[in-house]
Amino acid sequence: ITPDPEPWEKAMFELQQRKYDALGVNLPSEWHEAKGIKKEEDDEKNSIDIVPAPRITEADTANDRKSLRRKLSRRVFLLVKGSDGTWSFPQTQHHSGETMRAAATRGLEAATGPRLRTYFVGFAPMAHHDVAGAAPARVFFYKSQYINGAVQTPGEYVWVTRDELSEYLPPALLPLALEICDQ
Repeated sequence: ITPDPEPWEKAMFELQQRKYDALGVNLPSEWHEAKGIKKEEDDEKNSIDIVPAPRITEADTANDRKSLRRKLSRRVFLLVKGSDGTWSFPQTQHHSGETMRAAATRGLEAATGPRLRTYFVGFAPMAHHDVAGAAPARVFFYKSQYINGAVQTPGEYVWVTRDELSEYLPPALLPLALEICDQ
């Protein structure tokens, strides 16, 4: 399922169609049709009525944020609830001798279970956030694309759109989260 086209995309498609209608040249039928075959009859026999699936699903209607079958025309992002009750993107501590990407992979699997298959985009983090406090830390963010599978964790998790992030993330992290979710 692809996102709904932006207004400029619709305008471009319409412009391309008008250009094709005005300048398009139909090739002679003997160049591309087999002789002795009635194409129209074959097309009618082999045609299948395809009805696209609705973009609004039961998960949308029920506002089931644990389901990936919601907001099909938009990107959704995984948030998990930590032991301290705050929501964040999946994360973990970095171990000595471990690459940062390996730590990100391990952290995602620890938060979601082994059945969620993802693809990490690149080897470098896409952003970082400095956390102040008694134990200051720097949190690095990696972009990961969902491939298939399901989250299997006893903890709480949600799949949310960019617009829903503000309902979960702390105000200090929200501006960075909104920025990286645009990329």
